[in-house]
Amino acid sequence: MESSASDRPTDERTTKDAVFEALSDSTRRRVLRALDASGGSETVSGLARQLTILGSDDEPARLTAEQTLVSLLHVHLPKLRAAGLIDWDDDAVTLSEHATVLPLSRPLEGGLLSESFTGRYSRV
Repeated sequence: MESSASDRPTDERTTKDAVFEALSDSTRRRVLRALDASGGSETVSGLARQLTILGSDDEPARLTAEQTLVSLLHVHLPKLRAAGLIDWDDDAVTLSEHATVLPLSRPLEGGLLSESFTGRYSRV
C-alpha cells in the first residue's frame, strides 16, 4: 500500500515545511550562499557585513550593518537553524551537514540557490 502525506510522520512534514519556509526568503538564501562562499563557516557579524554590502534582491543595501545583524539574530538564523540548514553557536554560523549534502549550498547550474533560479522564480 502506498503511503500518503497524511501517513508520514508529522515531524518529517514539519521539517520539509521548515526547509521550504527558510528557502522562500531571499535573505536566507543569500546567507546560505555567503556561508558556502566562505568555506562553510562565518561569524554572525561577518555575515551581517556581507549582506549589508550586497543588499538584497528586494532592497539593495537599505539596512545598516546593525539592522542587518538584528535581523539575522532574531529572524533569519533561527529559521535556518530550525530547518536544519545551519549550525549556530554564539558568534559562529556553519552550514550543517544536512545543507552540505543537499543541492542547496553547492548548486549545479540552475540549482535552488543559483542566481538564475531565484531570479526566474522570485515572483512566483
